[in-house]
Amino acid sequence: MSILISDVINDLAILPQVCPTDPRLYRYVNEAQRRIFLEGKYKGIYGRYNFRLYDGLITLPYECDTLLSANVLGQPVLVHSEWFEFLQSGPGTQDGRINFTYSDFFDRGDGYCVIQDPPNPFTVQIFCAVPEDPNLTLIIIGLDANGNAIRSEITVQNGDGTVSGQWINGVQNNIYSATSPYLETTQLFSVITAIQLPVRNGDIRLVANARNPVTLQPTGITYLLGIYPYFMTNPNFRRYHFPTNPPPFQPPCSVCVNALVRRRVVPVASPRDYLMIDNIPALKCMMMSVFKEEEEQYDTSEMLRQKAKYFLEQELKETQSTTDRLNVQFRGFGIFPWQPGGL
Repeated sequence: MSILISDVINDLAILPQVCPTDPRLYRYVNEAQRRIFLEGKYKGIYGRYNFRLYDGLITLPYECDTLLSANVLGQPVLVHSEWFEFLQSGPGTQDGRINFTYSDFFDRGDGYCVIQDPPNPFTVQIFCAVPEDPNLTLIIIGLDANGNAIRSEITVQNGDGTVSGQWINGVQNNIYSATSPYLETTQLFSVITAIQLPVRNGDIRLVANARNPVTLQPTGITYLLGIYPYFMTNPNFRRYHFPTNPPPFQPPCSVCVNALVRRRVVPVASPRDYLMIDNIPALKCMMMSVFKEEEEQYDTSEMLRQKAKYFLEQELKETQSTTDRLNVQFRGFGIFPWQPGGL
């Protein structure tokens, strides 16, 4: 069930001197939801998603934080942490093009700002979903076509009215023009390591425009780098590797993955936004816990946190009747037969 802020805003306005129209209300709601997400796997924190696995990689979208469980081609597979390949008794590095013995997902960590890595070199096309301030700019940080760190000089307006140059990592580019459907960087990239986006009205879509490595002319092939929601200014996604897709020396293929995913908190900022946690008693207690913590009433804050957790666990008992079942899985390292999900 999805609940609009406007449906319960009067119920949530329980903090002293914070009325339903006070912008601080959204700050407390967002902080309360973040803390509830840290408490466990409660209703609203996880959900089912479908992905397309291409060339052995999945980069989770902004609303997804972690893979909990996954099925590949309808078969269940395991999801391993970043440490699994480095265990002394483990399988070692799993790479679909070099060595693979497991048809499972391997966590490659977060810190990725694009959903895929296009072939070198490429420029970046910038599409805005709605009209934006033409003076807004973004910064793309990475390596150029020769593998060198990109540095550029930008113009800075000083406090005394003078103008000077400042060197930054990456390249700065405007995001919107009323006379063109998109803007494109002149800078060539081989790798993008970070993107800094401005506060804006709507979503931004970045596309890599592949260039011929010899002539540097466009090849006509583009790659989606990401779709970034209006509130995201520092993109940070998690990536997973599935080493048996594709098999060695065979071309990449697209495979369907159905996954149970731990969500990431999407902040609310207006009455028309949806709550991720729709357990209102728990949300109210956690909001009060945050408020009391800021008032340095730590005992009261902890009591309210425990009360919020109680409401969440009661809801879980009512809606998830099988959460207390134990699932035990065994897998040895000595023999590697075909496994569910193997391609």
